Amino acid sequence: MKNNIKFTIFTDVHYNVNHESVSSKGIKGHESVKSFPKFINSLKNSKNDFIVNLGDLIDESGEKDLRNLVKLLKLINIPFYNVIGNHELEIANIKTIKKILGLKSSYYYKDLKGYRFVFLNCFDTKTSKPDSRRHSRIIGGNISKKQLNWLQKVLNTKKKVVLFSHKLLADQNLSKNLIWNKAPQRYTQVENSKEVRKILEKRKNVLAVFQGHIHQNSKNKVNGINYFSIQGFCQNKDYDSKKNASKSFTEVVINNKGVIIVKER
Repeated sequence: MKNNIKFTIFTDVHYNVNHESVSSKGIKGHESVKSFPKFINSLKNSKNDFIVNLGDLIDESGEKDLRNLVKLLKLINIPFYNVIGNHELEIANIKTIKKILGLKSSYYYKDLKGYRFVFLNCFDTKTSKPDSRRHSRIIGGNISKKQLNWLQKVLNTKKKVVLFSHKLLADQNLSKNLIWNKAPQRYTQVENSKEVRKILEKRKNVLAVFQGHIHQNSKNKVNGINYFSIQGFCQNKDYDSKKNASKSFTEVVINNKGVIIVKER
């Protein structure tokens, strides 16, 4: 029997000192300037085995703010794992972001208590199609062939596997999502997500996938695998610019019965 394992996930903090640019559709990245340090302080005495940031830790803030946030995260004294979001890549290149986050690779895995936790990079900007709205390649993104080959090897294990991705690997219901309900699918979902899912389904050992980016709590089960999306820290669930951000996070426990969502704030 495997040991219980507990971790906390947060995503899309969008830390931003510029009040004017972050208030549309309920995104309150300027609130994160005060609320996020308080949240991190609350994790210091938690009984988590590790903490996960699913990306978009910052919004328009620069490298200096990202470095300061990473210093803050290190104060938790609990293992901490980062996934790279599109907003990180809008302030610096991948080499710089890896250095700031302390990553040797933009995708990696960790083994703990008989489980394997896999952290993906879904922004291979060299092969993504340009985004005509932003004139950039950041919002679009896929998982490179090199990373797919790596993933197949990583999944070749008897351990149960949990994956983390900033963008979606499976459809979620976006009908009430005022940010993404009318956006092209490639803005929300990894462009070669079907290819990724085929790899996951082939091994039969994937327990769950956790995703950020779309700022909502939701779940979709595809061919036996649960795909969970996590509410954005920076935004309220009503997408109301007059309401405060949700400061959301999700607590997860994994045991011999599977994945259990303890709290989905």
